[in-house]
Amino acid sequence: MNYTIAILDRENHNVESNILWFPETIGGVKKMLSVFMDETRPANAAQSARLSRLVKRLLMYFPLESNSEENSLWNGINPIHTVRDLPSQAWTIQIDSDQSDAFLRRLLPLARELRLDVFDLETETYYCHDMLRSYVIPEEKTAMWYELDPIAANPVKYTKAKVAKRFAEQLTPALAEYGFVPVREKLDDGFLFYVQREIEGGSQVVWASCSGSAGELRCQMYFEIYSLRASGFIQKFQQWRENQPLNDFACKKIRISLSELETLRSLTHRKILNNIDLCRSTEEIDWMIEDTLNMGIFILNKARTIQGLNWLQSNKEAKGVYPNNYYNTKKQSFSFFLYARLAGDPHFEQMAQEILEVVNSKEPIPNAPTTINEIITFCREYVSPVGDGPA
Repeated sequence: MNYTIAILDRENHNVESNILWFPETIGGVKKMLSVFMDETRPANAAQSARLSRLVKRLLMYFPLESNSEENSLWNGINPIHTVRDLPSQAWTIQIDSDQSDAFLRRLLPLARELRLDVFDLETETYYCHDMLRSYVIPEEKTAMWYELDPIAANPVKYTKAKVAKRFAEQLTPALAEYGFVPVREKLDDGFLFYVQREIEGGSQVVWASCSGSAGELRCQMYFEIYSLRASGFIQKFQQWRENQPLNDFACKKIRISLSELETLRSLTHRKILNNIDLCRSTEEIDWMIEDTLNMGIFILNKARTIQGLNWLQSNKEAKGVYPNNYYNTKKQSFSFFLYARLAGDPHFEQMAQEILEVVNSKEPIPNAPTTINEIITFCREYVSPVGDGPA
């Protein structure tokens, strides 16, 4: 006998309607679900991302390998493909009634931590995980809900200190495998998270900031490099603009911001994701940690060398992994032209011309300290290609 459950991301809804968004009765829930099932409004990127995360976690407990068995939970249907191609804003699944209890015991805690609502159509029970509170409809089923998801009775409210502790326990040792070590002075200065690794010609940093109130915190992860080579050229550029002799010295490493995790995630899902930076639960924090490792480390490893950094910034193959790639944006900085020139990129002149055309088509910025044309001229005349080397 099939058992039907609907899962929806009400927080990131894509519906313009006078529907009751905070339903108080099962009748109101059914009305809301019918709107979410409208196939003229497919799931948006934020909804797809959270549902995909849910599926990934559920597959840890109910793997696809069991589909060969007669009592398969997924009935031979890959939920990853189902969520990816979801025609509406609600994911409805049918499982065998014999497995419903075991499934709900895994589903409800994950849905709560990802702020996804669950409607059990068989028992007509609605588990609402709202930004303000979690509750069940009808209310008399609260005891049953707490038996299925005990932590729902007293969920953890994440403070800045608790988020920092989770990062320290999970992310710090994971990044240590890549040579990153915590910088205690930065942590003492109030940074939520700060690790650094030394590389040839400079260093690389991963750090996090946090804002918001307890239980509704937003965190942002940043990836940066500090380059002695870039610092030397920045100083030469400033001397050139001031008509001073160009001296070969660099007294400090200059910071180059590579990206932030939110932008990387948005690029992966091809559009801005709502609430992707929230750290309100263990699941959301661990999701951020996994993406930091999966997305950030690749970029940082590439950015060790001239050729690697130029590949990120200029190569069309990198547009899907690096937000500041030339093929994603024509708004470029000094480092873009510097490393394209150092790498001997054969498309330097073409890219420079196309960027100038975009810049010249816009209104000039009064009293702008530096113009793109000055940067291009300096790099063309005073930066010699070296092929490769430390970034």
